[in-house]
Amino acid sequence: MNKDNWRLAVEGIGILAIVVSLILVAVELQQNSNIAQADSYREIVQDIAQWRSELNADPGLLELFQSYTRGGLDDMDAKDQLRIIFAENNFFGSLESAYYSREYGIMSEREWRRFEYSACNHYEYAVRNERVLTLITQEFNDFLKNTCMRSGNN
Repeated sequence: MNKDNWRLAVEGIGILAIVVSLILVAVELQQNSNIAQADSYREIVQDIAQWRSELNADPGLLELFQSYTRGGLDDMDAKDQLRIIFAENNFFGSLESAYYSREYGIMSEREWRRFEYSACNHYEYAVRNERVLTLITQEFNDFLKNTCMRSGNN
């Protein structure tokens, strides 16, 4: 084997090593993306579960929430209204995190649908009580308005 053939062989091996390295990097990036998606979904599910646990752990807050879903905030004093507003804003904050995870490609549409359904169910109450949606972004608020009213999910 002459010098030129050796050089071509070494260059071929080098190119092959680069291609294999790029494939391995692509596989690792995909795995990291899958982990990020799973972590995002898990974290939001845990946030909502925590919200529900806190609601259930406090009989007074649970009773207020039931009153809120039946008739709104008007029959409550200012302190109780704030408790419900903060509780609902915490819930919508978790849903907003899910929305932006979907928007940024971290969460799939399939995963998002579960949160969207829940958001639209709560949106009906929030619309009746305008102050509830004060701590979410206008973009998410517009999304809820367009999606929940159009789909009839609420």
